[in-house]
Amino acid sequence: MSVDLTAFSQEEIDLLAQATLSRRIVNRGEVTSLDRVESGTLKYALGRAKNAGPPVQGGYRFMVKGNRGQRLQWWQGADILTFSNKSTLSDMVFDVGKGHYGYEVLYDTLERSGVRIDYNKGIRDGEKDRSVVERVVNIIEQTMDDVEYDWMNDLRKRFMLDNLDQPKCFTGRAGLIDPATNTTGSIGKRSRTNKLFQHGLYTGLTADNIMVKFYQIIRATNRFAGGTQVDYISCGDDVYDLLVTLFCNTGAAGGMTGSIAGKLDYARAQEYAMKKAEKYGVSLPQDCFAYKDILIVNDPVYALLKDEYPTQNWGKRIDFWNFSHFGIIPVITEMTVPHPMPYNQRLSRTSIHGEWTVWCDMPRSQAVGILA
Repeated sequence: MSVDLTAFSQEEIDLLAQATLSRRIVNRGEVTSLDRVESGTLKYALGRAKNAGPPVQGGYRFMVKGNRGQRLQWWQGADILTFSNKSTLSDMVFDVGKGHYGYEVLYDTLERSGVRIDYNKGIRDGEKDRSVVERVVNIIEQTMDDVEYDWMNDLRKRFMLDNLDQPKCFTGRAGLIDPATNTTGSIGKRSRTNKLFQHGLYTGLTADNIMVKFYQIIRATNRFAGGTQVDYISCGDDVYDLLVTLFCNTGAAGGMTGSIAGKLDYARAQEYAMKKAEKYGVSLPQDCFAYKDILIVNDPVYALLKDEYPTQNWGKRIDFWNFSHFGIIPVITEMTVPHPMPYNQRLSRTSIHGEWTVWCDMPRSQAVGILA
């Protein structure tokens, strides 16, 4: 049946949607988003992500080992020599979390925008009027813009959370590097009662002690990091405000004064941080600086989590990351699956699938601190 050039079939809508998902094909009009913030920690982690191949039995296994703990035997004459058979090899297992994001476009929305829909299947010959094509694509594109932000916004939160409320999700940072305990529970299915699987945990940080603790935390984590070092620090608003005050002022924080406070050129440190971020293709928030080659980032995700979980001290938390021994494996970064139009509805549905694992194969190379 012949229809005018302003009409689209269901297949054509699906085709345009798929093209828009793959690559923007029409310049989008300026739309102001009111509640979006830039975040760097997850992007930094993704920039350092390993290509670990496909998971086996729903997860990844990291082989680790400690020391034998055997000492020299001192002997003389006919003393019996002793021998020991100790196995130091162990493993850590991190499960994959499979995420799905489903959204739909109502054909009624397109029709109210002046685009006619031909519900008979099949793409017909002939070109569509360009203005009508742009109208369809812009609607799809604005939907995708919202979807992409939602997708990354939820993922960056899950990357930081323990995810006990979503047991089918991967275990995030707070589950692996617990801010409440480093001697109970487990990491990678290994008990934290073994000190080899204990991360650094520092509570009661104040303006009086945070600078000394800062050095002590980095020293302790680097000591058991296999020659690597802390390369990224992220924190909530309360911690960042305290650090900036200490670094930029002289005693205004109520703690350190004189020769210790105000020794960091904050503007220069910010510029260095941005250059370092460019190396990994990461867009960082403006609230960041670098100190001794370590990025210190006031990641807005802490504020978002503080709003959602007000009892969990996200504003007072500071994380010390060593990305040589902590990371995320994107098994499936983003797989888009368009679905056919249901027989009893006039709409288009699309699924986005993603699979990730968050891992840490050397817990003592990581640390977390909490302000008093």
